[in-house]
Amino acid sequence: MAASKSYWYYKLKFSIPGRIYTPLLHPGLAGDHKKALLYYGRILKAGRGLVFDIGGNVGVLTEVFLALGKHVVVCEPDPENFKVLSARFSGDQRVSLVQSAVSDSPGYASAWLSPAHGRCLSTLSRKRADEME
Repeated sequence: MAASKSYWYYKLKFSIPGRIYTPLLHPGLAGDHKKALLYYGRILKAGRGLVFDIGGNVGVLTEVFLALGKHVVVCEPDPENFKVLSARFSGDQRVSLVQSAVSDSPGYASAWLSPAHGRCLSTLSRKRADEME
């Protein structure tokens, strides 16, 4: 896996200059954002409301939900992804960050952290982890 980036790297990346630069570097991201806005805009009622982003990863969908006027509770157990979320949304009163996994039963679990970009394949499922090896 790539070396961990600092909190301040992500703080800069999601600052106003970073938000201007990133679409120039990755033009496809704007189209993906628009598609997600259209999709979730049809599903969710317009205006204020509460949305839970379970397994928030780095906050791509959180950003969409905010654009739709929602308050978002983001749950993310992975420490690297949580660092990104903290840098991206700290100070935003519409976002509540929870560094925890979510399950249908209380307790503790081991997480298998994927080396994939953004650790998007991380899981609490031993079976899924074994299948990915």
